[in-house]
Amino acid sequence: MSQYICNKCSTQYEKVYEIEFHNIYECPSCKYQKAMKIDDCCRYPNKIVIIDNTKKVERLLYQCKECGGIVNKNLPLSFKKFEDQIKDEINIYRFDEWAEKVRYDYLLVKDTLEENNYRFSKWGIYNEYLLSKEWRTKRILVLKRDNYKCQACKVASAEEVHHLTYANIYKENLEDLQSLCSNCHHQITMEDRSKRFLKNKR
Repeated sequence: MSQYICNKCSTQYEKVYEIEFHNIYECPSCKYQKAMKIDDCCRYPNKIVIIDNTKKVERLLYQCKECGGIVNKNLPLSFKKFEDQIKDEINIYRFDEWAEKVRYDYLLVKDTLEENNYRFSKWGIYNEYLLSKEWRTKRILVLKRDNYKCQACKVASAEEVHHLTYANIYKENLEDLQSLCSNCHHQITMEDRSKRFLKNKR
């Protein structure tokens, strides 16, 4: 099924751990993680046929005696086939409690998943690199080479280092880098983004 294939690199997800109502999957290639609700209402379902009389037309559904959950709520059972198996009426309060537990279960891991996915994203890896000793050393060498003067406006003091090319990202040559003041750096970055946007739009 497509939900088990990573959208970023087309690799099949692997299950890494479980929480109460969700399985957590990870792509072995790019480390992207996602939470997927388990196929059933809970880990230990005990389902009975109930009659749902909360709609204009009565329906038969399975409701779990353990958690109160109802899976496939919009796919009622056949009266002809299941009418003699009806055990109870729908317990809407337990269903609402179950739905809230499922929602809260996801919220418990949401921040962890987002943090993991950012850390292994292109921007996460890049920003981590900008905090590294390797980059700090390279940055100082470029600023010293340019006498701490902005190479764009030639007036302001340089505070930042700009990538002229990302072809050698993480293994940049000093020639790939340029000292800029923050105003010029912002302007050049915006211009570069506009050019990339227009190029991708064609």
